[in-house]
Amino acid sequence: MPLSGETPWYRAGGAPAPVAAWQPIGAASLAASYLNLVTPGTYDAAPGVAPVLHANGWTANNSAFLTTGLVPDGIDWTVLVRIISVTNTLHAIMGVYHSATQALMIRRVADDVNYYNGGGVYDGGGAFPTGVLGVAGKNTYRDGIDTADIAASGTNPTGEIFIMAYNNGAGSPVAKLQSGYIAAMAVWDSTLTAPQVLAVSTAMAAL
Repeated sequence: MPLSGETPWYRAGGAPAPVAAWQPIGAASLAASYLNLVTPGTYDAAPGVAPVLHANGWTANNSAFLTTGLVPDGIDWTVLVRIISVTNTLHAIMGVYHSATQALMIRRVADDVNYYNGGGVYDGGGAFPTGVLGVAGKNTYRDGIDTADIAASGTNPTGEIFIMAYNNGAGSPVAKLQSGYIAAMAVWDSTLTAPQVLAVSTAMAAL
């Protein structure tokens, strides 16, 4: 967590306050890692199956996943998530996928990354085991660099966001992440600008 007077990583570059931000990398304990740094007690992460806390963050093991209580209510939302050593395929880093037109999700697919928002999807860019991935409205990002646009059409998902799996819209975890670590993640209910995404991604990479 930032010292008094310091700008939190999730406000870097003048970014607005997110709805939720979690920072398991460097957390003092597993319980502390669950806290929503923006408003502790609201949208804290909670164990569906508790992960092991590692120096790099939450450890993926094909079993652990976290709930958030956070249901996207628009396709203009932004998600940024820092991953470390994620090499498995066809497994979700985070998200909710209720249908082909109701989704907000980032997952690994073969040697690419798959981004969903609303009814839009982009699958490409090559393998990306370590760094900061993001979706901001129709824009997709890697380490703060805009990589491609998606349609971002469709409607809002009806389920909460899961971490290290995706929520199938009915509360069941699907495609649990098999390897690597989730170091930090934040979710905004608005679309960050490209400079804001770059600033926050850079700050996340420095954690």
